[in-house]
Amino acid sequence: MNQHRDDQEQHPPRWVPYTPPAPDGWDRVRYYLRRLSFPFVVLLLGGALTGILLYWSPEPDPVQAPSSSVNVMPSRLAGEEEEGGMGQLLVQSLPAGATVRVNGDSVGVTPFADSSRRAGVYMLSVRHEGHFRADTVVVLEDGSAAAVRLALRQRPDYTGAPTENTTPTVNRQSSGTNTAQRDRPLPTVSVPTSRADVPPKKSPVYGALYVTSAPTGAVVTVNGDERGRTPLPLSKMKPGPQRVAVSLEGYQPWSSEVSVQADTTARMHAALQPKMGRLRILARPWGTIYIDETLHARESDVWYETALPIGTHQITVVHPVLGKQTRQVTIEAETERAVVVDLRAEEAEASSP
Repeated sequence: MNQHRDDQEQHPPRWVPYTPPAPDGWDRVRYYLRRLSFPFVVLLLGGALTGILLYWSPEPDPVQAPSSSVNVMPSRLAGEEEEGGMGQLLVQSLPAGATVRVNGDSVGVTPFADSSRRAGVYMLSVRHEGHFRADTVVVLEDGSAAAVRLALRQRPDYTGAPTENTTPTVNRQSSGTNTAQRDRPLPTVSVPTSRADVPPKKSPVYGALYVTSAPTGAVVTVNGDERGRTPLPLSKMKPGPQRVAVSLEGYQPWSSEVSVQADTTARMHAALQPKMGRLRILARPWGTIYIDETLHARESDVWYETALPIGTHQITVVHPVLGKQTRQVTIEAETERAVVVDLRAEEAEASSP
């Protein structure tokens, strides 16, 4: 232990400050990448946004040339082939006055005629304000005339002045050759009737009815026609007064009139009353009368009368000394039933008035 302490005193520790390594070339590259990454991302996003706007920008409408009966192009379009013979191109449209483009170049308006066009294949496009554009391919042969007739379909949302449905005519000029001109059949765009020109059909107007009853399951009759059982929803009901009847076995019939309104659901509720009959009971010598386990008369010795729903009911007469007797009685609609319960006899005597 002492020797170790002596060694520390003779050789005290030396503290050397930390010196970072010298920067290399990659550190400088990483430094500039961090500094320039944000401007580079901004430029990249700006270029992408500019490209999207240029791609989705609408195509400008072609400028229509002054209308005339016949537009004749005396010179050939730039870029056409110098070889081959001459042909004549005739273009008609319905309506007239549509802009004609050949191979993407605007050459005039319909009715259009060009007698100095070389034979070849051309892309023809016809456009008119408020109508859909019509495109077709024209094959022009040497020494012949190609006639194109296009019917443009009107846009449904167009609110401009209506166009006249007149067939345009074209004054064909001679091509300067002795070859007879021929009309080549080309695709024709049909013009369907615009939905805006057809008056909409008036759909029938209906109302609805919802019928309920207590108790449920009753038969519903509307204007004499049976429609179902409650609860019953009825749709497509003609507006106006409707006679509704509700019936259920064992209950009084119910009927009422309701006024059905267009686009409205009328509601009806029938509270059905059961059909009733009458019962007369005489307890001998006397007794307390129960009907369907319900107290009706206490210590009665005279005739007890009551109205009961039709069906089978249980009658019980109780005497404190003679005991009790129970009877089953069937009640019919609008009739009266008389029952005598003699507690002194083994069997009760029943009689009708």
